[in-house]
Amino acid sequence: MVKFFLQNNKNNTLIHYLLKKATKHQKYKLFFVTCYFSLDAGSKIIKSLLDKNISISEIDFILDKGQVLDIGKESLQKWRDEISISCSVNLQIFYVNQSALFHPKIYALLEINANNNVLSGSLVFSSANFTNKGLIDDNIEFFIATSSLPVLSKFKRELDDLNIINIDCLEHDFSFDINNENFQDNNEKNQQETLFRFNLLNRGRFLHNWKTNSSNYNLKENLRITFESASDWQIDSINEDLERSGFDISQAKTISKVYFELDEYIKRIDKQSKCYDFQKTPGIITFLGRWIPVKRTGQIYLDLDIDNFDYFSQDLLQYLQSEIQSAFKSIEKDYREFIATGKLRVKSKYVKNIETFKVYLVLKILKLFDSSFGLVEDKLFENKNAMQNALNVLDSMNLENIKMIRLRRIFSPHYFFDLPYELQDTENINLLYECLLESCHSSQDNKNKIIKAVKNADRDKDLSHIDKVAVEVNE
Repeated sequence: MVKFFLQNNKNNTLIHYLLKKATKHQKYKLFFVTCYFSLDAGSKIIKSLLDKNISISEIDFILDKGQVLDIGKESLQKWRDEISISCSVNLQIFYVNQSALFHPKIYALLEINANNNVLSGSLVFSSANFTNKGLIDDNIEFFIATSSLPVLSKFKRELDDLNIINIDCLEHDFSFDINNENFQDNNEKNQQETLFRFNLLNRGRFLHNWKTNSSNYNLKENLRITFESASDWQIDSINEDLERSGFDISQAKTISKVYFELDEYIKRIDKQSKCYDFQKTPGIITFLGRWIPVKRTGQIYLDLDIDNFDYFSQDLLQYLQSEIQSAFKSIEKDYREFIATGKLRVKSKYVKNIETFKVYLVLKILKLFDSSFGLVEDKLFENKNAMQNALNVLDSMNLENIKMIRLRRIFSPHYFFDLPYELQDTENINLLYECLLESCHSSQDNKNKIIKAVKNADRDKDLSHIDKVAVEVNE
């Protein structure tokens, strides 16, 4: 009988699941997709797998970028080359190039043809990282396997869509000895000091907290249409008609309407904004946000549930796309009753008739997801086919290619990102590092282990202080 929760023989169980449908006559490609990784566990499990007499043409590790930086490019390359030679296998190591923590644990053995189509194989979903604790020691972990071809194919397609980069392309190695006698020249020492600072800063991520009550970052306000009284009409005389038609007249001298039901989405936003206490986050304040060691950010991501933004944004877009025609009918009704009769007018230079009113609403949606549409408003309304063009853009909108900064700020007051500077940007690197140290030295928090680790790392020029405290904080 299949057991889902395992404490013993986890590595053997993983190997069993991967090889369950494999035959000796086919060639396979092996994928290890994991957040955290240890070289020792990698050596043990790869050798055990290859002892099973299955033909494996390539082994790919796909890791979190922070983990690659943490282990170090040279260490990973050395291990990769040793395994490749000793086991006669093509082994490659990649990292996912994004600021968010890459947190899955998926292991797959796939038969793939020349057209990159999956023909057969096995896929294992697990809670276990590819580490000794995850797959060899006493952690209790979850495992479930499938050989469903549609699932295998979808996994491969989505894996191909990730922005993965071979570790050979990583620009900077993260291990060095600043006291090496070769660095006698002051200029070289300065460069090496900057490199140390750059590497320390890269050992963490930044959590920014947006504090604003601006209407720019309110979902309803971004989709609200504002009206004003036309000619000599007294608004008081038509208040009942306006309220019956869904207009908001609660604000003095302001008439407005939102043409979509957004309460469900607003509840999700409110829940998100209240789910995390930024002030209790362990870390160090800088002008970019709170600096937190990379190994600590995994749990914060889980607490913040930031990944939910992808589902939220896609769900919201699909809802607005599906309801746009219904909104258009409401616009037609309001136009006939209040605008064509000279009672109201839309507060926009673009709205001249029903058609431009509709375009204006679509533009509101487009700007919500991609603020760059605000730069082309004039051109959009000048086009003879403005209505159809706007709808085409809305229907074909691909959120994977859009940063959605405004919607992200609406969704959550918290935002995670990596160090935004390259090594060549020495001025900003040094300024940020000095800001980090200033926060450490001015802090009265004697219990903050991260502050103590940064001080010690700066004193000894030894990044292992950061690595140790990251593990301690996690535990």
